[in-house]
Amino acid sequence: FMPRSVSQKTDELKRFHFTQNKMGSPFNLIFYYNDSIEASAIAKECFLIVDTLNNIFSDYTTASETGKLASQTQGTYKVSDELFEMILKSHEAWVSSDKTFDIAIGALTHLWRQAKSEKRFPSVDEIKKAKTSSGMDKVVIYLHKNKISFLKPGIIFDFGGIVKGYAAQKIIDHLKTKNITIALADA
Repeated sequence: FMPRSVSQKTDELKRFHFTQNKMGSPFNLIFYYNDSIEASAIAKECFLIVDTLNNIFSDYTTASETGKLASQTQGTYKVSDELFEMILKSHEAWVSSDKTFDIAIGALTHLWRQAKSEKRFPSVDEIKKAKTSSGMDKVVIYLHKNKISFLKPGIIFDFGGIVKGYAAQKIIDHLKTKNITIALADA
């Protein structure tokens, strides 16, 4: 038995499903809301959040913050709050996974992407060279300063294993600010 006021409120909610290609794959957003025009506007806000995150974390473009960082050599660099937070979360995952989850493998990722586009396997020498520029053990994190440095040139971050879940959580957090409590963000 549902009290009348609760059942009426539930009946007013409608299911909305929005899909856009984001971060290299379909990004689905499903939530319940009572107004279709507002729901569309909220979905647009959510997809803008994903675009903003992509402009920080994508290693597919040199225009993103991660892409710009990849063009750097050894040195110390100040990074945005968002990127620093993700580096810290990724570092925690690297430690807790006994160093098997590693965002600093971008040199290897890029090598394999290039080889795939050329329809070949990378050579043993190419792999060895990429490995010298890979690994979180070659990244120094300066806590409370939003700074990092690379101990070797050619370090490239690849956030592919964590950023889609991070984006989905950011969307859910945003929907909560709109008093939407029934939602799914599928990245």
